[in-house]
Amino acid sequence: MDIKKMCDGGMPSPEQLKEKIAGAKAVEVIAAAYGTQDRGADVTAVVQDMVRKGSTVITISNEILGGDPVPGIQKHFGIVYRMNGTLHARAGAENETVKIGL
Repeated sequence: MDIKKMCDGGMPSPEQLKEKIAGAKAVEVIAAAYGTQDRGADVTAVVQDMVRKGSTVITISNEILGGDPVPGIQKHFGIVYRMNGTLHARAGAENETVKIGL
């Protein structure tokens, strides 16, 4: 790896950094649920807090999502979010990860 080639462009200026931050993808969590088809929990507030803190990967687990809404049964997670004005949906099973805003 040639470090000199990587750095030839120099470090971005503060103005360039501000432009990158301003152009960053804005993610708004609309709804998130965790459980089974029959029973579950609204985890929207938990996920909104995670996203607000910068998370873009959600690990689907009882510990992360605030408890076990249906003990002893495999659970699923679903999220609907808006990114830069467009609605998106993602889903996954317990112990998987879901990437949002990417």
